[in-house]
Amino acid sequence: MPGEHLPSLLLRIAAYVGEPPAAISRWCGLGALRSEDRRRIDMNLPNEIAQSIATAVGCDTSELLDGMMRSFVYDALAPGDDGLPAHAKNWTRGSGTRYCPQCLTERPAVFLAHWRLWWSFLCETHLVPLHDTCPACGQGIPDPALMEAHPVDPSCCRARIADGGRCGYDLRTTWDEAPFDESAPIVRAQAAISAVWKRDRDTLDVFIPDVQHFFRTLRGVGIALLAANDIPLIAELATLDASQLQGLFDETVRIGTAPPKNALAMGALMAAAFALMFVPEDEIRHIIRRLTFARPSEQGRSARGPGSAATLLGYWPGVGPRFRGRVLRAVDQDLPAMQRLVTGSAVRAEFDEPAVAAYVDFLMPRDSLRDPEWTADHIPPLLWTNWVVPLSVAGGADPETLQRSLALGLTAALAGVHRDAPDPEVIAGIGRRLRPSMLGTPAQTTAILQQLGELARYLAASEPSINYATRRQHLPWWQLLKPTHWDMICASVSTFTGGPRRLRNARRYLYLRATAQPVSALPTPWAVVADGRDAAEYTDFQIRMTAQLQVALDAYLEAWLAVTIDAVNAYEQGKGTSPAAVWEPPRWAGRETVNLGPEIDDIDVPALHDLVSSGVTTVRALAAAARRTPQHVRWALRRHPVPADQPIVPIDWSSHLREVPWQSYLPVQRMTQRTGYDVHQDVTVLVPYGWHGARVYRGGRGARLIDWH
Repeated sequence: MPGEHLPSLLLRIAAYVGEPPAAISRWCGLGALRSEDRRRIDMNLPNEIAQSIATAVGCDTSELLDGMMRSFVYDALAPGDDGLPAHAKNWTRGSGTRYCPQCLTERPAVFLAHWRLWWSFLCETHLVPLHDTCPACGQGIPDPALMEAHPVDPSCCRARIADGGRCGYDLRTTWDEAPFDESAPIVRAQAAISAVWKRDRDTLDVFIPDVQHFFRTLRGVGIALLAANDIPLIAELATLDASQLQGLFDETVRIGTAPPKNALAMGALMAAAFALMFVPEDEIRHIIRRLTFARPSEQGRSARGPGSAATLLGYWPGVGPRFRGRVLRAVDQDLPAMQRLVTGSAVRAEFDEPAVAAYVDFLMPRDSLRDPEWTADHIPPLLWTNWVVPLSVAGGADPETLQRSLALGLTAALAGVHRDAPDPEVIAGIGRRLRPSMLGTPAQTTAILQQLGELARYLAASEPSINYATRRQHLPWWQLLKPTHWDMICASVSTFTGGPRRLRNARRYLYLRATAQPVSALPTPWAVVADGRDAAEYTDFQIRMTAQLQVALDAYLEAWLAVTIDAVNAYEQGKGTSPAAVWEPPRWAGRETVNLGPEIDDIDVPALHDLVSSGVTTVRALAAAARRTPQHVRWALRRHPVPADQPIVPIDWSSHLREVPWQSYLPVQRMTQRTGYDVHQDVTVLVPYGWHGARVYRGGRGARLIDWH
């Protein structure tokens, strides 16, 4: 019979031919095996024995696999290091079986392999709970004795009784039992569970996306339900009468080491767990929170405390990432802000992995977001402006500080997406950088944490574009925008070249645009002098920049990056970055944005262009006229420069940039530098070979960078 347990088949053959099981076992070659190996033939069946059985039955040896417990490994059974079921990793039955009396009546002596699973608690044919014990002696059904020297009836109980004999009760004899309705939660739970181990999920009315975590999640949710010791709640979730379950759950010292032995209790527990996993989250979120806080604190006191996210998740051991998301969202308001950020507890369920792609409709979803292609190097030092503007709710915070802090917050959120336990170094000190004052009111805090978490999940499902660390550390910025190239750009858009100051402002603009760094991070030759005039001139350069000039500068920058990145990749073995001038993730706004600031494009851009064209170039004056913050005006004009009447004459930069003599880089040198307090500290410098315009000291300890111009 399909799915019949292999030892059951051997006993049935013996009964059919009127021989003791030992005779059939010896004929198949089982007599030559050790007793221990004979007990495990449903896991390890030697080829010659499999061939003998297949010949006798008239089937192919591959068909015998359906009757072996080994067929459930990696599905209902968790594998150990030897490939056999690991009892510590999942609920795995050591011996014995359940059975359906009605099935035994219809197919005498046929015991199915899946009846031996704890996960099998209901007969899907007759919709009644399986039986765990013999009705006569009350003992469990023992494993078949393959070396029994006397003929046996496999349909009868073979348990030992007090007088030393066998029980012999006919297991087909039972009481009348009303079947469950097909729509009952216990039936739906059993159908889903068996469909997963059969790998036949197409027949289900519920979508099970993370099937690799299915049984571990069922077990973890079941443990949490058992730990709460709330039988009425289990009955309510399983839509059963609580009186039906009284006395069926076992008292155990260590909760969760084994499931309920009674099939009805196990079915109710799994139906309740299935409801917590698949019922719409808004309907059961309060129950998940209640179960999470149902345990005493770690100190053993009766008082309940919120604890850390890791502690609370520990009450649901082994659950998969999707259900972890349900738990975290249920306790979101009980966690500190930074734990909410790192764990993503404020993120909407629609953005849980990998639904982010389907929800935002930008990407094809992946099976998992836990592939750390995105790292801190791919997050700009100053967060993308289309996200920063609406998240800028802290009126007193410096815009650059807020932008940098939000970038660090996104880095921490991204670390939480990639790992169950983020690297402490990645998230260390985030609470001191992204301060509560930057997050505004409680409603604004939730909205900001939600948006950062959703953005992190979007990034984790996409391919990283720009490696900002590589750009800052490895590209030869001293060779950026030669005077002749600047003249060509200005001629192509019919604008004036100006003097050395305008060229320097153009270099500043390109450097900061490509590296997403603040003005304070400009290299020494391009640093803004703190005398007021220099800063004002650079601001004026940005405000007056035309759309045509920005397009021409971006075209040059992308061509320059493409050439320099090729040179860096040749030396750094592929550690380069995309040649795109800039990149930013698309912006989406949910219902929570009512608590945030205006979007970056929520500003009268044509009015700004008219003001700039009429000669108004001070940021404060423009901000007052637009009724927006000065930084919002600055970012909006960078995004939408003032258009000019003159067309752009395209330039083919390939022939001009090839003339630049790119050279290999010398290795990074470590040296000791004396500080102002006569203390020695190690610093790292990168010295490129043939650095044009650089002053490099070459001494006994290697090359040392002095400065460049």
